[in-house]
Amino acid sequence: MDFRELQYIIAIAKYQNITRAAESLYISQPTMTKFLQQLEKNINQKLFTRVGKKLLPTYAGERYIARAAEILAIKNDLDQELSDISDGASGSLKIGFSSIRGSEIILNVIPKFVKMHPGVQIRFQETNADTFESLLISGELDLAFYNLPITSEHIEYQVIAYEEVILVASADSSLCQLAVPRPECRYPWLDLQYAKDETFIMLSKDLRMSSIVNELMIENRIRPKVSFYTKNVEAACILASVGHGLAFTGEQHIRYTKFDHTPAMFSIGNPVTRRTFVAASRKGAYLPPYAQDLIDLMRSSQQPDKF
Repeated sequence: MDFRELQYIIAIAKYQNITRAAESLYISQPTMTKFLQQLEKNINQKLFTRVGKKLLPTYAGERYIARAAEILAIKNDLDQELSDISDGASGSLKIGFSSIRGSEIILNVIPKFVKMHPGVQIRFQETNADTFESLLISGELDLAFYNLPITSEHIEYQVIAYEEVILVASADSSLCQLAVPRPECRYPWLDLQYAKDETFIMLSKDLRMSSIVNELMIENRIRPKVSFYTKNVEAACILASVGHGLAFTGEQHIRYTKFDHTPAMFSIGNPVTRRTFVAASRKGAYLPPYAQDLIDLMRSSQQPDKF
């Protein structure tokens, strides 16, 4: 089988443009155009239709693209497995993580992994967690580190850690006097009702933490007063630490936030609110042995220390 034709079709679908698809594969635009015309003639099906300036897949095109992605993913698995058999000291690993986890993974985990496997090339993709499943299924990623939920039945995962969702405030906040210790909590537990009249720094709605916070607000019947929204979790926590509102975050993020002023931190929710951080991969995909080493390093890095 000539796998190039599968790559060509997937590139056209990705860029929705013949010229850009050709450039991404370092071939000429006429070559790509001729290939598509000949393929559609051979199978007697239109795979793409032009809508304005975009090439969009027909139903036949969608089916072709889906199967092409599956075939290429299997080929990539085979290539990787054969490479591991012939040379266990080298290889590659494509990993994805959200921007929020970037500092944690790159600064703390990757140096240890490189020391263990100096011949393994790592390719990073930092993007929104909601895109990871499609990237894993297509074979563009081998592993992705992010928080549940997972929606696709084609994805499997290993749990890395269960971490608390915490509320960050300034150390002189009056809320500190209202929080109480609980045996199941890592931080003083705060009834969110005490914070109902406070101002909040909220995370952008496209971040997964935002949905957790929204559920907490609904459960506690709080209509938060919001000073602003941000995608920058570190900035939100730093601002909260100096009294510019309250911010929510996962406890692991606190470890990599550089505070000038030590914040107050509270466990929240009843029962205490936690989220599950996982290493996800395509179900049934081949993962080289060093991929498990990376997962184990991530797991060991998640042993939380109180701030």
